[in-house]
Amino acid sequence: MKKKTWISVIALIVVLLIVPVMTACGSKAEEQPQAGPEQQEEEQPASTGPELTDSQKDSLLWQISDQEIELRYQEYIPDEEFANAEFFGIDREGDEGKAYVNLVQGEYVVVDGRAYNVSGSAGEAIIRFQYTDDQPKYLETIWSADGGDHEKWMEENFPESYLKKSEQFVANNDEGENVLFLEMEKAVEEEMGVPVEKDDLLEIDDEKGTYQILKVVETGDPADDTYKFDTEVIQEGMLEDLK
Repeated sequence: MKKKTWISVIALIVVLLIVPVMTACGSKAEEQPQAGPEQQEEEQPASTGPELTDSQKDSLLWQISDQEIELRYQEYIPDEEFANAEFFGIDREGDEGKAYVNLVQGEYVVVDGRAYNVSGSAGEAIIRFQYTDDQPKYLETIWSADGGDHEKWMEENFPESYLKKSEQFVANNDEGENVLFLEMEKAVEEEMGVPVEKDDLLEIDDEKGTYQILKVVETGDPADDTYKFDTEVIQEGMLEDLK
């Protein structure tokens, strides 16, 4: 799936593990005394394998959403960032790791008891991070190419085994909904305490400081030229009034 980025919510969304490898050194009892439990715990080496625990993956995704998504409306309304991903594989070279993923991220705001997605991105990506003694330190996200360059980019940048996993990953359910977004929106509802609006859209004019809630109106047959997509305003006002 190629990367898709949207700023206005008019674009509809049609659109997260393994125990670390541990190594330990030992010697014969007659050559070195057996360490006690406390000493053994203190001398246990840190993980040297590439994989991340679920907790470490969650930390990495939190850092991505925190650093990559600009929260533009906190002055007026509840405004939070979220991210979710399917991990196809992780490579490590020294202290640096690369996670090969299908990544989704979004900004959600609350208006009148409903959460609306107002910006976000989705697609295959490489997440660069640094290994530490605790949680990984996020470095950057390298998104896959769009359009006709997408397949070539994937072949050149994803290792073969990870590429195969990405091709086998079913991103959408039978209703055409992105499964990673559906998982992320469960987290949105738990964190923000309100349901995510699935039908109506929220459009915000940053320059004017206004907002509109729009109802989607579809007519005709999507399979031919009779199909039309339109919206009608069902609520509007000033952001200032939502404080």
